[in-house]
Amino acid sequence: MRKIVDLNKSQRLETLGAKCDNINRLSGYGFNVPISYAIPEAFFTDHLTPLANEVASAIKYLHPKKAADEVETMFLDVGIAENLQYQLEQLLADLPSNIYFAIRSSGSCTVKGKQIKEDSGGSALAGLFDSFLMVQRHNMSDAILRCWSSIYNERNIRLFSDSKVTNYSGTMSVLIQEMVEADSSAVMMTRDPIDSRNVLGIESTNGPCEALVSGKVTGDFCLIDRDSGIIIEHQTGSKAHLVAYSEFFAIGNNCYLVENKRNDLPAIDEEMLKALADIGMEIEDSFGTPMDIEAILKDKIWVIVQARPITTINQ
Repeated sequence: MRKIVDLNKSQRLETLGAKCDNINRLSGYGFNVPISYAIPEAFFTDHLTPLANEVASAIKYLHPKKAADEVETMFLDVGIAENLQYQLEQLLADLPSNIYFAIRSSGSCTVKGKQIKEDSGGSALAGLFDSFLMVQRHNMSDAILRCWSSIYNERNIRLFSDSKVTNYSGTMSVLIQEMVEADSSAVMMTRDPIDSRNVLGIESTNGPCEALVSGKVTGDFCLIDRDSGIIIEHQTGSKAHLVAYSEFFAIGNNCYLVENKRNDLPAIDEEMLKALADIGMEIEDSFGTPMDIEAILKDKIWVIVQARPITTINQ
C-alpha cells in the first residue's frame, strides 16, 4: 500500500522529490526542522492517470488560462483517493488541533526527455509550482489537489508552449509542513553566488520569510566571513511591511502585508546571525555543496524550513 512518509524520521526515498528529500536529510543530520510529511509522487500518478487524455487535450486546444482552470477543476472533481484520505486523517489525529500547515510542491518536469527536479542541484525550478500556506486540516485535501494541478498551471503551460516544447510532462510529491510562527526569518546563501569572495550572506526581516522570498520587502543584509565568522558588513533594510496570513480558503491568496512597526531596528541581532551562519556551514558540510537556506527564528531558536543547493555559482 502506498504510504505517507514521515520526513522527521531517517529514510531516504528518491520518489519524494528533491525538496522533501532535502528536509528528510536535514532531519537525519540532526538539524531542527518543522514537523514534515511527504505524499510520494505515486499518489499523483494514480490521480493523473485516468485524467491524462483530458489534460493533454485541454493543454493542446485551449488558451493557457482556460486550460489551467479546466485541469484544476478535473483534479478537484476527482477528489482525494480513499486510501490517501484515510492516512491524512490518521496523521492529523495524532497532531495538535491548532497546527497550521504549508502545502508545498516537491516536483519535477520532463522536457525533451530530460528530467529537471525542483530544489535539486541541477535546477531550483523556483516558483514554477504552487504552494499554499496556513492550511487547516479541514482544507488540506483541497490544497493538495490544487498543488498537484499546478504542474499544469497557466505559467507552466505558457512557459513550455512559448518554448515550442510539445513533450512536457511532470510529476509531484507534496510536502506537508508545520507552519512555525516566526518572530523573524532569514534567507542565507552559504557562499557568494556572484563572485569568489569567501563570504556567507544573510538577508533577514521581521515575521515570516515569504516577504523576503517574494521580494516584497527590502530586508536587513549582512556578510559574514566564512573562515573567521566575523560580520564584515551589516545593513538595516527598510522592512516597511511584514507578512501576515489569513486562513487558507479554496480560492484566493491568503498572504498579505501589514505595517512593520519595528522596521528601524535590525530584525535579528548579531549573536543570532552568527549562530545561523554556523548552522549554515554545518548544513553545507553535510550536503557537500554550498546551500540556499530558509530559516525562521522563534524564541531564540532557529528552525530550518527549506534548504537547496545553490544552482549558479561563478567559480
